[in-house]
Amino acid sequence: MENFEIGNLLSIYSTEEHSTVINISPDSKKDYVYTLYLTLDKEKTLLFSENSRKYCNEKVKIYINDFSLLEEDYIDKLTDKNSISVTFTNKLVSTEKKLSFKNTEDFKKYLKLFFANIKIGDLAKVENKINFEILANSVNDFSSSIFSVNCNEKIELYSIFKNERLYRDQKIIGIIDTVPEEFRIGKEADIIAGFLSILSDRIIKKDNSEEYVISLGNRSYITAEDIELSAKTIDNLYDIQKFIFRSSEKYYDRLNIFRNIFSEKIENECNITDDLLYQILEDSKLHYKLFIGDKIKQFIQQKQKITEDYVKFNENIVKSINSATEEIPKQLLTTIGIIITTFFLKGIDKSDQIWVVPLLALIYFGTYVIFKCKKGWFFESENFEKKKQLMDESYKELYTFDEEFIKKLKEEYLEPPLFELKKMESLTRDTVFFIFGLISICFLWA
Repeated sequence: MENFEIGNLLSIYSTEEHSTVINISPDSKKDYVYTLYLTLDKEKTLLFSENSRKYCNEKVKIYINDFSLLEEDYIDKLTDKNSISVTFTNKLVSTEKKLSFKNTEDFKKYLKLFFANIKIGDLAKVENKINFEILANSVNDFSSSIFSVNCNEKIELYSIFKNERLYRDQKIIGIIDTVPEEFRIGKEADIIAGFLSILSDRIIKKDNSEEYVISLGNRSYITAEDIELSAKTIDNLYDIQKFIFRSSEKYYDRLNIFRNIFSEKIENECNITDDLLYQILEDSKLHYKLFIGDKIKQFIQQKQKITEDYVKFNENIVKSINSATEEIPKQLLTTIGIIITTFFLKGIDKSDQIWVVPLLALIYFGTYVIFKCKKGWFFESENFEKKKQLMDESYKELYTFDEEFIKKLKEEYLEPPLFELKKMESLTRDTVFFIFGLISICFLWA
């Protein structure tokens, strides 16, 4: 289909009698079919067929007087006026090539199909905006967070929509800035319905309508028809979305605050105006600031406790290092003690002392190794790692307020001594096995 797009044909045959139709593909709801109808005289038809035949494939179908261009029958049926149809099948989400449209009306038809069939999950892995052009417009400045007339612009979906499975099955039209502003007229009701689907706690389907329970804690529900249709309403809804989803950090807290305030405000309202939506947004922002303020106060109060916990944690690790450090000389002294004691044992013949000494040492060290293996050579460090993970989980919410402070605590009080403890445990294990092996050799030699 190389160099053979609808745009090329429209440019070449724009002076000829032609029309276009756009429909969803019968084979896939993710594809659309763009059909160009031409009327050409016999000479131009022959030239057209000669140049176009090589482009026919499963995505491009060409018919002349209802006969496929790939069949020879059409030649015998040519007249002074010949009906030609060229059908292109493209993906609704096309990132490989620019989509061309005859005029804004055709682009509107495409948008209608796009927003009716594309869900947020369909764009989860898309990196660049969908590139398009409208041939009848000298200035193509229509754009949105997912559409652009310029090549290689990055898509501008909030990360929470791309990463959270919760939103994958929601229609993309619910993200308000996905619809180019110039084409929102007539789509306000669909935009509002999509917006409510994303933000509501539950959707109740009744006959041909949907009711939205914004917060399960407050059973007030609304329908899309309860919200005033206006450009200002859409702008306010867009600002609400930006407030809630601007970052993944604490977005759920912002969402819950909005849900509670929204539910309270609409409880006695029959009509939700753009002014009421603006008030809901401002109240949500204020309550979120108060919420964050309370969280910061809690953190300041507990910051000292966190520091104390980390210092205590450090002291315990240092004690374990000292204990591990003393373990090796202790074992050596024990071995020497066994050897010296054996020499003074009564009732043992001198000839037996050669193998009795290493045997006793072997029994002692063998028993020690068995118990140590059962307990684990890295028992202390692994235990501290578990305690560290438990602390991280316990203080997880507080960490978000001062990540640098926590990072510094870990670097100064946890990571260096924990690393040293692991080294000392490893050295203890290797030394014990070395002595055990040496005694075993002595016993075999004796």
